[in-house]
Amino acid sequence: MEKNPWIKDLLVAFAGTTLSIILTFGTSSLIDHINRNKDRRLTAMMVLSSIESSVRSLEESDEIMARKDTLAHWMLNMPLSDVAKLPDGVLLPYLVELMVTYTVSTDKTVENIFSSNTDIWKNVGNFQFIDNVGKCYTTLRAIESEWKDQMAGINTECNRILEDRDKYPGRTLSEKLLSDKSVRLQMMAIPDRRAWLKYAVVALREYNRANMALIGISEQEVKEFTDMQSLEGDFAGQEAANQAFLRGEFAIPPLSLDSLCTLQSEMHLVDSLLKK
Repeated sequence: MEKNPWIKDLLVAFAGTTLSIILTFGTSSLIDHINRNKDRRLTAMMVLSSIESSVRSLEESDEIMARKDTLAHWMLNMPLSDVAKLPDGVLLPYLVELMVTYTVSTDKTVENIFSSNTDIWKNVGNFQFIDNVGKCYTTLRAIESEWKDQMAGINTECNRILEDRDKYPGRTLSEKLLSDKSVRLQMMAIPDRRAWLKYAVVALREYNRANMALIGISEQEVKEFTDMQSLEGDFAGQEAANQAFLRGEFAIPPLSLDSLCTLQSEMHLVDSLLKK
C-alpha cells in the first residue's frame, strides 16, 4: 500500500497551480508585448503618413503653379504693342490670377502631437526615427516659409503699381503691369519656383523613405494608409537631391505649344480684338 498519498496529490496540485500561474502571466506578457508593437507600428505609420500627405500637398501646389506658368509664358510673349491695343478687361483677370499668393500649408495635427508628447516617443522606442522625423517636420516648415517669401514677390511688385498707377507709363493697367521690368522678372521666375518645388518634393520623399527603413514599414504600406486616410496626411537622400538640383535636373523645360492649347479660348479672344 502506497504511503502518504496526500503528498502526491499536494505535489500534483502545486505543479498544476504553478503551471497555471506561469501560463496566465506568460500569456498576458506576450499579449502586452504584441499590443505594444501594434501601438508602436500604428504611431509610426501615422507620422509617416502625415509626411507623405504633406509631400502630396506640395505636388498639388505644382499643378496650380503650372497654370500660372502657362499664363505668364503667354503674356510675356505677347508684344507690348498688342497689349496696348487691348481693353483692360481682357488680360487683367489673368494678371490678377498671377498676383494671388498661393501658400503651401499642410496639416500640423500629427506633427504637434508627435513634437509635444514624450509618451509617444517612448512608445516608438527608436531615437534615430524620432530625430529624423523631427528634421523632416523642421524641413517642411522651412519649405513653407521659403515658398511664402517666393510667392510674395509678384504680389509686391504688382501692388507697387496698383497703389500709384499714374506714376507708370501705359494706357491700361494691364499695359502698365506688363511693361514693368520687375513684374516681368517675377513672371519669368515661375519656372524656377516650380523647379524648387519639385526639389522639395524629392528631398522630403527621400527623408521619409529613410524613416520607413528605420521603423520597418514599407513605402507601399504608407501610401495605402495615406490613401485610406484621405478617403475618411538615413537623410542621405538630401545630398542626392541637392546635387540633382544643382545639375538642373528639376528645371522646367520651355513650354510647348501643347500647353498653350489650354488657353485657346483666351488667345482666340485676344486675336479677334486685335484684328478689329
